[in-house]
Amino acid sequence: MNIEQNTNSCNSGSFSFSLDGCSPLNRRQCMEDVEHPIQNFDWISTLPDDILIKILSLVTVSDAAVTSCLSTRWRHLWKNVDHLILNAHTLKMQEPEVLNYHANPKLWNAEATKFVYKVNEILRNHYGNRIKEFTVRFPLTSAHASELDHWIGFAYSASTEKLCLDLDEKHYKSNCWICRSGWKFASKPYEFLLSPSTDGRGCRLSELTLSNCSLETAPTNLSGFSCLHSLSLIYVSITDAAVSDIMSSCCALRSLNLEDCDQLIHLTITHSQLLSLRIVLCSSVISVCIHADNLELFVYKGQKINAEYEHAPFLEELLVYFVEKNECPLDFVSALPKLSKLDRLVLQFPACLHVSRALQHTFRFAALKTIVFILVRSWKESISSILGYMVVPASFGSLVS
Repeated sequence: MNIEQNTNSCNSGSFSFSLDGCSPLNRRQCMEDVEHPIQNFDWISTLPDDILIKILSLVTVSDAAVTSCLSTRWRHLWKNVDHLILNAHTLKMQEPEVLNYHANPKLWNAEATKFVYKVNEILRNHYGNRIKEFTVRFPLTSAHASELDHWIGFAYSASTEKLCLDLDEKHYKSNCWICRSGWKFASKPYEFLLSPSTDGRGCRLSELTLSNCSLETAPTNLSGFSCLHSLSLIYVSITDAAVSDIMSSCCALRSLNLEDCDQLIHLTITHSQLLSLRIVLCSSVISVCIHADNLELFVYKGQKINAEYEHAPFLEELLVYFVEKNECPLDFVSALPKLSKLDRLVLQFPACLHVSRALQHTFRFAALKTIVFILVRSWKESISSILGYMVVPASFGSLVS
């Protein structure tokens, strides 16, 4: 075999290989010598541990744990993953929606026990280092309070940034809690404790999502939640006073979502830094009083309520969805102050009302560019008469109906 320097690329130091003088056997051996190291080179092993841990964080926690059998180096890498998504899918269990828990409570007990065992095993082996996302999604109740308290304590101690506790029954029912349909069962929803560890390690929490649990009491001083900027409560039992305590203590809060929280009646939202507020299908709400000078987005869906908002200098999007027949969302809009920055207005009409009334408020919407009218029922003949009244002011960028 002759090795000649390539004169065309001598400056780069590249070489060309000539196999003309080799026998077929030697030629094949020479090719294997060149290609074999490239084909079998373990590129993954050359990556640093932090890159490998990032890769493992992209797969399910069960798949990440399996890599511990690859080699001594991989044995403990999965214990540092910073995304812990714990649900039936990631733990290789049957999906809850395919099981009829209501018809077979013993099956629910068995699956819940299995789920709790798997989660405890994972957390027992995990190092608990700086977790970015910690999610538990499975139908559990107050019967599992001790385990849930332990898992939340783990999340706080691991400086978790995003915590989601979803105990919703979704498409199935159980005989162990109060379902959305109103059926009453033995065990109550889990009571979430808004009190991180006293050493302040829970202060890194920036996003908190709770679903199908209870939050009826909140400490007057929520130390440890100074970084919380997003709070979402879905099917959560919470009182007006508890919401006020949370708003007064979480100074960094930017987004608040209240959905199907049926114990709220006279809601007061007071927060100078709040940017986004969503109140959706909270069936018992009678009035909402908002004091949020920097609010940019307000979404309301439900029955007609009394709205009080004295100052709205930065409100850009207003979405109002009325669900009761003969209730006009314009009554809700008219209760608000002049919205000089409003850019987008969405109104849902559940019945055949005169949409043209909306244009009577154009003096209040100097910056409005888009109006969206959602027609829940067929308007038939009424739609032609509505369009006849739609004279769009020059300040409107577009009109959507």
